[in-house]
Amino acid sequence: MNGAELASIVPGWSPADSPGEALLPGRRPRWPEPARSTLRALRAARSAARRVSETRRTLRRRLLRCEDAAEATRVRALALCRVAAQLCRDLGLRTVVRGPIPAGPVVLVANHLGWIDPLIVAGILPCAPIAKAELGNWPFVGAGVREHGVAFVERGNPESGARALLRARHALRSGTAVLNFPEGTTTAGPDPIDFHRGIFGLARRIGTPVVPVAISFDDPSLRWTGDATFLPHFARTAARGGVARIAFGAAMTPARYASPEDLAAEAHDSIVHLLRGGA
Repeated sequence: MNGAELASIVPGWSPADSPGEALLPGRRPRWPEPARSTLRALRAARSAARRVSETRRTLRRRLLRCEDAAEATRVRALALCRVAAQLCRDLGLRTVVRGPIPAGPVVLVANHLGWIDPLIVAGILPCAPIAKAELGNWPFVGAGVREHGVAFVERGNPESGARALLRARHALRSGTAVLNFPEGTTTAGPDPIDFHRGIFGLARRIGTPVVPVAISFDDPSLRWTGDATFLPHFARTAARGGVARIAFGAAMTPARYASPEDLAAEAHDSIVHLLRGGA
């Protein structure tokens, strides 16, 4: 079969892909890159759905053996850490970590570049993320994230925000770190926008250290901002992979700050410093 004959049955194939070359018996055609990228994305999506489903079943069995709500919170965070790390590997996302990885009940505050952020951070250390409510409706992951301890917030709904903070307080008192993106939205600029005070007020009330986390990508297309839809971005990410860089800053003692706003401003400046290469 020559290139012209192959072009008639393989979408996207061009005789120029194999000029003057006959397809030998038993030899597979070299699919064009768009087709290969789509295939990789479909495989990653199928793997993500399978892993989340399997982890949910295992998690339910483990939760039945928990003696109290605090232990159940820790079990959920550990399960989320495992599945998030595996999903990152499935998607070809490699993580470069700088700074000491915190342990125990701390408030992790990070800049927000897209849906990859919580996967990357939760795959490094067990935590209970706070996420936007829309995440619960996303394909592949939405059905399982709530069972893994993710707290949802509806934008513009103060009651929803208060419930999320109550869940965060419970997680911290259970010995589990909480992950929050205090910008409240994703941003495409080089620096994060101003932080909301909510999680910082909680940290001051219960005396929990705050750890700034700076997230950046080697490939700017990994950012998910503006009006971009989830599925096309997931497909591109699964097809290409990429490198995420995570920098953990020094823990901040809330009692040293006069107000939640002061603590939020200092955390913001710390993340900007880390993003610019500071230690």
